[in-house]
Amino acid sequence: MIILKSKGGGMKKLIIVGFTLMLVSCASYSQMFVNNEGKIQRCSSTGGGLIGIAAATSMQRNCMSDMKDLGYIEYEKAGALGVLLKDHQFEDRMPVVLKVLSGMGADKAGIKANDKIIAVNNLECKTIKECKTLLFGEAGQSVKVTVLREGDKKDFTVILEPMVNVLEAMKNK
Repeated sequence: MIILKSKGGGMKKLIIVGFTLMLVSCASYSQMFVNNEGKIQRCSSTGGGLIGIAAATSMQRNCMSDMKDLGYIEYEKAGALGVLLKDHQFEDRMPVVLKVLSGMGADKAGIKANDKIIAVNNLECKTIKECKTLLFGEAGQSVKVTVLREGDKKDFTVILEPMVNVLEAMKNK
């Protein structure tokens, strides 16, 4: 038996039986998803041989489709505003920006600490949960954020940053 490593990371076994050569392969898939509440789910499947690979591929495709139907976004594609909101004991209060992460979308747009987020894309948001739902989208997506600053309404166009970049910026603060 000879074991070969493929470019995709899968293992292939070359089994020599008499004068006949058989190639046995395996496949493994994994994809993380995130929803507007920050909940992370993973689709993963593994299969060996022709039938196992076909089954694993089909199961992975179905799982990914189901996640998207449930409102999840692939983790690597998810976007974030680049702010920390004041942590209220209950999420039924108006979202107030505690901190703006330097160099992130909100910072570039001009959002500041103590701004109260009152609307996203012209849809009113009265609670942190409503705002999270309205701000949820893919990195690179443009959102209109309306804030209340010292009694004045101000509109900002923010490009959502990749969530992984925002999380990294949060670690470094």
